[in-house]
Amino acid sequence: MVVLLGFAREKWNRQGLLLKNMSRSAYATYIFHPVVLISLSLIFISLNIAPALKLLIVAPLAVCFSFGLASILVKIPVINKII
Repeated sequence: MVVLLGFAREKWNRQGLLLKNMSRSAYATYIFHPVVLISLSLIFISLNIAPALKLLIVAPLAVCFSFGLASILVKIPVINKII
């Protein structure tokens, strides 16, 4: 385990452009994710499938749309100063 941890620390301890942008948008995502989640839930409320399947559809979409909205909002100068 120690060797594996050492290997991971040396080889996988880099942050690409996507992860850097997601890291910058993480707090904005935390703030605005309820809006996205509730909106998506209301859109899919009429879908007649099992609730677990709805969760499997809505959850990944909510994560993607939350980070997308947050990355757009972080680019606005006024919001960038606040967040």
